[in-house]
Amino acid sequence: MSVDVDVPFNHCDPLNVVWHGRYFEYLEAARTKLLRSIDLDVAAIRALGFRMYVVDARVRYLAPLSYGDVARCTAWFSSVDPHVRVAYLVENLTQQVRSARAYTVVATTTANGELITQTPRQLIERLPVR
Repeated sequence: MSVDVDVPFNHCDPLNVVWHGRYFEYLEAARTKLLRSIDLDVAAIRALGFRMYVVDARVRYLAPLSYGDVARCTAWFSSVDPHVRVAYLVENLTQQVRSARAYTVVATTTANGELITQTPRQLIERLPVR
């Protein structure tokens, strides 16, 4: 699942490159769209009696994005055991280069916040892994 971002001026630092922390906003947008595509947005997860939290995040920056570039962030599920792992590719469509690779690990808790050590079967059944 992909989202496109027209890089705005306020995402850039004085060197005219996207500040590294902004990439996490692009990842979040792609992960949200991915979860919505399988009807697992926040309300659906809560209705199942769970909550999900990012517990680990890694980004490898490859080539900078700049003001005016169009970035595409693509997200997919790369594993579900013991926790959900979402992989990402950020591409600079303007320059035709890869800008970043990333992943986030999402843990599941009960509605009361107790950590569940394995992704629950009710979620695994809905998560297409590639």
